[in-house]
Amino acid sequence: MERYWKYAFIPGCVAGVVSAIPFVNFLNCCCLILIGGILWAILAYKKDNGFVGLGPGIVLGIITGAIAGFASSTLSAITWAFYGDWYLNIIMDMMKDFNLPEEAMQGTNLQGYTLFSAVSNFFSDIVVGAVAGLLLGLIWNKPPVTPASQQAPPTIPFTPVQ
Repeated sequence: MERYWKYAFIPGCVAGVVSAIPFVNFLNCCCLILIGGILWAILAYKKDNGFVGLGPGIVLGIITGAIAGFASSTLSAITWAFYGDWYLNIIMDMMKDFNLPEEAMQGTNLQGYTLFSAVSNFFSDIVVGAVAGLLLGLIWNKPPVTPASQQAPPTIPFTPVQ
């Protein structure tokens, strides 16, 4: 398990920090930032090991997702503590541009970043990481094929003559 941390730590931190930046975090609506971090971790692993199997793909996805989820949750909580009202007003203004009925606007109940948001963000990043790692592991599951010209010739067993 320890060997995966060196591949997952930096991509997970970068994905988590970028996911917590206001307005940039809208790119994470389809988990694009998180999947990019997982892809980065898996490509680094593939570069050193030649191929990625299902097991390493899933483990790298989970670890990268957990690191990104922790970093994103922590930094988002800090961001909401400092800029929550300002950020909330901007989001509400953007929602008004969609000409939603007043009843729908009242039902949105945007209250900012809560403990539930942090915990659900952390666990959803782990689940998305596992799925993305599984899919990327499936893509690069087979070891690279060595061309026949680079393979060693077959050896004939030696039997001494009596």
